[in-house]
Amino acid sequence: MSGSLLGPGFHPIVVHRLLLAFLVALVALTPLVAEAQDPPIRWGRLSDTEKTIDSWPDDPDASAIVLGDVGFSEVRIDGGRGVTFRLRHHKRVKVLDADGYGLGEFSLRFRADRGTDVRRIRAQTFVPDGEGDFRRVELSGRDIFDDEVEDGIREVRFSMPALAPGAIFEYEYTYETESITVLPTWTFQSEEPTLVSELRFETPQFFDYVSILQGDHIETMPQEQVNGMDFNAVKSRWVARDVPALRDEPYTTTEADYIERIGFQLSRVNRLDGFVDQVLTTWETVAQELRDNASFGRRMERNPRVREIAESVEGTPAEKARALYDIVRRDYVWTGRGGIFAERDLDDVVQTKSGSEAELTFLLLEMFEEAGIPAQPVILSGRSNGRAIRQYPIVSQFDTILALVQIPGEAPELLSPLNRHRPYGQIPEDALNENAWIADADGPAWIAFDAPGGTATTTFISGTLTEDGGLTGDLQLRLTGYDAFDARVRLSEAESGSPSDAAEAVEETADAEEDVEIDVVEVIGVDTPEEPLSVKATFVAPSAEVVGDEMYVSPFVAMQLDENPFERETRTFPVDFAYPFTRTYVADITVPEGWEPIDLPDPVQMTIPSRVVTYTRTMAPRPGGLQVRAVLTVAASKVQPVEYPALRDLYDEIVAAETEAVVIARVAEAAAEAPVDEVTDEAPEAVEDGQ
Repeated sequence: MSGSLLGPGFHPIVVHRLLLAFLVALVALTPLVAEAQDPPIRWGRLSDTEKTIDSWPDDPDASAIVLGDVGFSEVRIDGGRGVTFRLRHHKRVKVLDADGYGLGEFSLRFRADRGTDVRRIRAQTFVPDGEGDFRRVELSGRDIFDDEVEDGIREVRFSMPALAPGAIFEYEYTYETESITVLPTWTFQSEEPTLVSELRFETPQFFDYVSILQGDHIETMPQEQVNGMDFNAVKSRWVARDVPALRDEPYTTTEADYIERIGFQLSRVNRLDGFVDQVLTTWETVAQELRDNASFGRRMERNPRVREIAESVEGTPAEKARALYDIVRRDYVWTGRGGIFAERDLDDVVQTKSGSEAELTFLLLEMFEEAGIPAQPVILSGRSNGRAIRQYPIVSQFDTILALVQIPGEAPELLSPLNRHRPYGQIPEDALNENAWIADADGPAWIAFDAPGGTATTTFISGTLTEDGGLTGDLQLRLTGYDAFDARVRLSEAESGSPSDAAEAVEETADAEEDVEIDVVEVIGVDTPEEPLSVKATFVAPSAEVVGDEMYVSPFVAMQLDENPFERETRTFPVDFAYPFTRTYVADITVPEGWEPIDLPDPVQMTIPSRVVTYTRTMAPRPGGLQVRAVLTVAASKVQPVEYPALRDLYDEIVAAETEAVVIARVAEAAAEAPVDEVTDEAPEAVEDGQ
């Protein structure tokens, strides 16, 4: 058996030699047990339903239907390879239109250097002949590609032949691996609806697994006890029917958080002598093992170089913590390598002024230790990696490490020193996954944390409109929180380029309209992440449409929402914005002499029932021009599925409000001035105050 549950430095669980030898000897004596239940699909046999089905009633957007997806899996005792895991996977799909061809593109990557292989591949397509029957087209072995894509990593890929609307294709392969601690996850759901998906799993009596189930459509069938001549086995089966499609949606974490699936983790090995090798222990035991791990706890041992750095800062504990954090984020370079385990010791990190995510975090923690600042390592599963499973102590699920600082009299802070533009107390967006685990043997515990507030972008436009419809003027931005961090990274990357690179960075930051040209005047605060970021620029906007004595102007030069990101009518999982935020747009537009705005749109004020998301937009005339103000506020990071229809409608209204043209008309010189009802008395300087 290869692989490790806990990572570098931990010895993998090894089956007792006596047990393994005995089990291998039994292979020749124990007959294979036939499946008691017929699978929902059989190779090459199409049912009348499969031939005639041409739509999915609850999903008019369906481009294909997964007719059957079946896995036959087992932990095997093999005389040649020892204990292995084997999965035979058979999948059948009906293509409804050309957009469904993508399901016919197969690829699978695996670690060939860890005793894993994919073989016995076969595939075929049944093409309708126009007369109610189908002709078979088999995939040639020459069209199956098996390449090494990285050192030790191979990829098998092929494309189904002769795809056409109405065709049915199926493929089958066998996956086998010597790693039996964490088994491959089986998914019952795909980007197209599934008629039936089923997994069967057989384990000898010597291995106990915990199953980790996620989904509302999965039915757990009664287990079967199989009595062999020399040892027994357990057969398990899970079935999901009529599973809706799970397609890419905006504002989500990762598919793994919501897809219907099941995973398996070896919990213990039952030896023949009556003893038990416990694989899954407790969080307390794992914390002790991590403390003694050469790639984790032992990386934070006392170090003279680190002590010298820590002793160089002065002040209160809070001041020292900020100063030490600034030293690491500013003076050390992250190599780009993630994960919670460190490969190098702190001497190498200090000498090279660089390190991985774990190495820089351990460096900061050791600095805090030398300075007498209470801090602990915290590990979590990032948003792109999926939610952590709290009920089982599985360290391999974690991919992110942070430092938790708990100074008496101060609020606890989570820190990530990997980027020079990240302020104290702000962690990467991918780490905003609600829960983390304190990996400290003296006090292991799960903690919950909310996404921080304070992210905002205020855009102020002061523009002048000409009689030919041109709009030019000044643009100011004030950004805080994650908006400021993203802009700092963008602007910093553009610093070494041409002025046009900086202009493009500001255009992206301001979310300027496609034809708006921007010249950067001044950027304040790129290198001071604790402060708001300010940008000043000039702009030239595309000409307004002029028809006779009227012109039609879009007052949203930047920050315009011109398309609703929520296209689908329903959603079964939350909208996850990652963090609360506010977007404010203020425009003051001067019109040509002898012109004035007419029939300005009515004010817009909208929200959803929970008031988590609100939007307002007002327009009002002023002497010689008009003022526009729009504010979108998202007060919490998540909107639950029950409010999705209201959120979708709100965004439809935002699009309508921000794409609506203002009519500017030529008026007689003697026309009387209309009363003024200003939107705001803010001057451009107010942007610096965050109003």
